[in-house]
Amino acid sequence: MNRSLYLGAAAVLLAGCAASSSSPEQTLDAEARAQVRQETLDDILNAPLSAAAYAGETERCLSTYAYRSVEVLDDQLVLFKGNGDKRWINRLPRRCIGLRPNEVLRFELRSNRVCETDSFRSYDRAFMTSLSSGNCTLGQFQPVTPEQVEAIEVAFEG
Repeated sequence: MNRSLYLGAAAVLLAGCAASSSSPEQTLDAEARAQVRQETLDDILNAPLSAAAYAGETERCLSTYAYRSVEVLDDQLVLFKGNGDKRWINRLPRRCIGLRPNEVLRFELRSNRVCETDSFRSYDRAFMTSLSSGNCTLGQFQPVTPEQVEAIEVAFEG
């Protein structure tokens, strides 16, 4: 499976987003875009890869030493970036109201691991004291390849 399939799916998503306009039905458009994003994400993550490309089974916890940064993709997806090519997508069990890209996350940890069901909140990057989201809960960590991450990021730029 090559990157062009992933990037093709991202282009379809971007074309759909560009076609939408800001109308009184903006909420409906946002829900439709969220549905398209979810389908695109599912397509990217479920696309067959070579045996060598599979990163492994989902994990309930990550050591705080396993990742070096966290990136919010949308109100239900968070990307954890580790050393080298290690990456994990965390699909929250439900949408987190107020969670947006480019925010800083503050986790409520019980140990030196971040785990499924742990809580976090997001803060505006410019004003670290300004709370942006409600209380959010993590899901399982799904290992992803750099190619999958690239395709997801391209898809979510729209």
